[in-house]
Amino acid sequence: MRSLLCIFIFIFLFSCGEEGKKKNDAGANSLVKIKYPLTKNVDSLIALLKILPGDSNKINVLNTLAAKLKKNNPDTAIILEDEAVAICKKINWKKGLARSLTGYGVFYRLKGDFPKALDYNLKALELNEALNDKNKISGILINIGNIYKDMGEYAKSIDYYQRGLAAAKEAGNRQWQSNALGNIGSAYHALGDYQKSLEFYAQSQKIYAEIGDRSGTAINYSSIGNVWAEQKNYPVALDYFLKAKNIEEELGDKNELAAVLGNIGTLYLLSGKYNDAYECLYKGIAFSQNIGAADRTRFLYDALSQLYENSTIPLPDSIGGKILNMEQMRLRSLHYFKSYVNLRDTLFSQENKKQLVQKEMNYEFDKKQEKQKAGQDKKDALAKEQLKQKETERNYFIAGFALVLALAGFIFRSYRQKQKANEIISQQKLMVEEKQKEILDSIHYAKRIQRSLLPNEKYIARNLNS
Repeated sequence: MRSLLCIFIFIFLFSCGEEGKKKNDAGANSLVKIKYPLTKNVDSLIALLKILPGDSNKINVLNTLAAKLKKNNPDTAIILEDEAVAICKKINWKKGLARSLTGYGVFYRLKGDFPKALDYNLKALELNEALNDKNKISGILINIGNIYKDMGEYAKSIDYYQRGLAAAKEAGNRQWQSNALGNIGSAYHALGDYQKSLEFYAQSQKIYAEIGDRSGTAINYSSIGNVWAEQKNYPVALDYFLKAKNIEEELGDKNELAAVLGNIGTLYLLSGKYNDAYECLYKGIAFSQNIGAADRTRFLYDALSQLYENSTIPLPDSIGGKILNMEQMRLRSLHYFKSYVNLRDTLFSQENKKQLVQKEMNYEFDKKQEKQKAGQDKKDALAKEQLKQKETERNYFIAGFALVLALAGFIFRSYRQKQKANEIISQQKLMVEEKQKEILDSIHYAKRIQRSLLPNEKYIARNLNS
């Protein structure tokens, strides 16, 4: 009855909601497809959490809510994920735990904590490899590629994107394929290969259009705009940025909205439209600081530093702030530049890079150890099987040899018995022959006596004639 009550309440709360859009960011997709849709009514999800028991259904709702809040409130998303992990461990649900670990990886990447993001993604990857879930594996590989791209390790990021693309094709997941293709385009863009970058963006955009993914489409528009901006084709770039902005505003994605506002602001800065640049950059930084997106904030600090350094007109020190003179604007530029450098050094410190390398090395080492152990276990099992087979063969040999010995003993015994019987027969035959000889000798002896006593026929005949 309690389960039925939960179901009825769920239907009531979500009957008016519409199914949320799938997210282009790998982290949103790395959470498994759950039966609870991403509705706009967060309060309904929170209300549902209060009545659900601590089972897989509650884990699904926690993950749904965390995914809903991840870009606008990653700190709250992490708290929700903590609760989901606790329940997963309690009920020993490995698939749910893998999903939550992937969520952690996404949330910490958004916060700019790359070592922690990589650590959680590698743990999730290990679990999903054990579960042989190609669909989830592809998403995690793309997530790891995103971390390395954010760290400026573009060649390494492309390697992970390619691996993610291969896994997505194997799983038949077109969204992952478009995601991986778009990210490969982004990495080539960072490497300065604009032609190759646009080719991959075009492949990605084609799939996004076919599957109706507006979030992915918006991110792709923004990425394509960046390529054209770097080639100084500002009108085309602005057109793509504005398309992306309209979609992000409709979706309410603060993280991506901060990024596209930063892109538009930078474009206005390059075009000499300083007032427009000022409005876009400050709106963007308000979003990024609000959600704690450190990497977005870093980018916007750099853009604001350039704005106050290059502007030829007086600008306020903040939204609605006081107008600065040129000297104050240069000081403001220095302030934002220092903020940019401090945040950059924090995000991309050698220590962070060492941690990333160490975590991946540990993961690869553990995988190697597991592979070696699996290989050794296989060898041990084979050796044990061979030993067992040899023991079986030995037992068969012993049994066969014993059987042969028994058969030989039987044959020898039969032979000895037959030999003894032949000896007895020979003795009996000899005795018979001796008896026969005695009898014959007696007969011959009697016959001689008879002959010696009786006259012979000629003597009788002669006397009769006489």
